Amino acid sequence: MHIAKTVIGLLLTVIPVAAVTREADPVVRERQADMKAMSAVAKSLSEFFSGKKPYDAMVFKSQARSIGDLGGERLITHFADVVTADGSQARVEIGLERTKFDKLAHDLAIYARQVAAGASDGDTMPSKMRMRPAEMTEGGPFARKRKEAPDVDSYSSEHAFHMMLQTCSTCHAAFRVRR
Repeated sequence: MHIAKTVIGLLLTVIPVAAVTREADPVVRERQADMKAMSAVAKSLSEFFSGKKPYDAMVFKSQARSIGDLGGERLITHFADVVTADGSQARVEIGLERTKFDKLAHDLAIYARQVAAGASDGDTMPSKMRMRPAEMTEGGPFARKRKEAPDVDSYSSEHAFHMMLQTCSTCHAAFRVRR
């Protein structure tokens, strides 16, 4: 009986998603798949930082790199021709504010790559990957604009991770339909 309830529960969650996905434009389906993949990876990385999951350097680096690969030019390309379409939660503002959207997509990739670059080998996350006190005052997309560009290469993995998440939030707030 327990298995039947589990199967029914899974079907009830998968069927509506499948129905929406079937109606969506192929470009929309692809970019939604990429967004879901990035979300799952971000959750996994968060579990490494919180200690809910034991640190595994190879997995950590691979996952962080995957967000870098899905961001940047790939993300920009997903929204180059089709911005709004059936099944999409994208707002028309992406096309109207292309420079802002493109910068956020590039920033996402830059921060993700720094998350990976700052990672250390071994089976324990070293303190150098953790956010340093000085980094807590660096701001983010919501902070006042700095005259000089930030030195992202000097960011700890954890700080770059937080900046990456802020970039996601900023982009969604500006360019995603609110439910």
